[in-house]
Amino acid sequence: MRMNRSITGYWAAVASVTLVSVMLLAPAACAQVNLPEGFEVVQFEFTPQAAFGPQINDCGEVVWSRGQGQDKNKGIYYYDNGRAKRLSGDNIGLGVGMPDIDRDGLIVWGRRIAEGVSEVVVYRGGQESILGRGFGPRLNNHEQIACEVFRKYTCQPDFNILFYDGQRARVIGRSRQVDQGQNINDSAQIVYMHTDFCVQPWAGDIRLYQNGETQILPAGDAQVQEPHINNLGHVVWDAQSRVELWDGSRTRVLTDQHWAAVPNLNDRGDVYLAWEDQDSQNYQPWLIRTSEADRWYRLADDDGNYGRASLNEWGEVTGVWYDPRQHPASGIWYMRRIRTGDFQFDGDIDGTDYSALARCMSGPGRVDRLCDCRFLDLDHDGDVDLRDFAHFQNAFGGNP
Repeated sequence: MRMNRSITGYWAAVASVTLVSVMLLAPAACAQVNLPEGFEVVQFEFTPQAAFGPQINDCGEVVWSRGQGQDKNKGIYYYDNGRAKRLSGDNIGLGVGMPDIDRDGLIVWGRRIAEGVSEVVVYRGGQESILGRGFGPRLNNHEQIACEVFRKYTCQPDFNILFYDGQRARVIGRSRQVDQGQNINDSAQIVYMHTDFCVQPWAGDIRLYQNGETQILPAGDAQVQEPHINNLGHVVWDAQSRVELWDGSRTRVLTDQHWAAVPNLNDRGDVYLAWEDQDSQNYQPWLIRTSEADRWYRLADDDGNYGRASLNEWGEVTGVWYDPRQHPASGIWYMRRIRTGDFQFDGDIDGTDYSALARCMSGPGRVDRLCDCRFLDLDHDGDVDLRDFAHFQNAFGGNP
């Protein structure tokens, strides 16, 4: 089964069915093959239906969307250190989707309110507010947002990119073609696809906007999509059967041997991509570490079909996978740091880690947003207490 190679914006983002959550009870999503040292893969949701677009922040919090149409369980969902909950209402008959979360826990998503009309929802402190029009919001750590807005129908549903800079909204890259697939970094650099679907075969380019100026990034193909930018200004995208990386000055091919899709990257030089297995024709999850001379890590080798994923600056990854035998059954998987008491992940457990443990002690009882302190929640019960101290004491002074 091949992934759809075309882009349909809002409509592809919310095309799913009702989900019924089964937390931590599903069969393992990943037959782990070659994980980076110090990481493990867990699954925190499995449903008989489908899930879309998980996004992770540096605190290990994850948001994703489910469902469409009359599905009563559709909505936006949130995971934090072993616990998941639903954030949004049903929005029956319309749709919600494409959430994002920053390191402070601010969450945004798109909500359709009428045919061709959608709005950006901001979720802060348990309360929803409406920012303005748009769908597919992408959020940086300064509460700046890039989203897409529907313009009109021609031979295609046409979109523009809207930029909320914290004070006002502006349309960037006004054109008669489709601008979508936006992503924003902490320097307010925005990358997006500029595409003409009215020609056959469709064609387009990847564009980078900053401070009122737009440039076309050099790509090796006319059919490019799924751009993602990190805080270094590096951009990856899907160029037909390969993934390309632009480092701010030149473009190089990361892989061109098989179909590869939905790339993502962080500031550490980690690049995620879904790479087609030639035997099963399913997409499997891979991580390329450019900091290790493009070393490849295969994160799973099973019958699942893996799609979009998100990375944080700790090197953790979360993504969605689908079970071809139970279509459209799906789950959310999470490659997380193994918790040993080594708070710095520098290879030993010493006084610096002990000082961090003292700062993070919360006492018994689940704590929301442990953030970096989650690495000292050694028994994964949502707090840092004396039970964690006992685990830490046994490991203190040695290698993790």
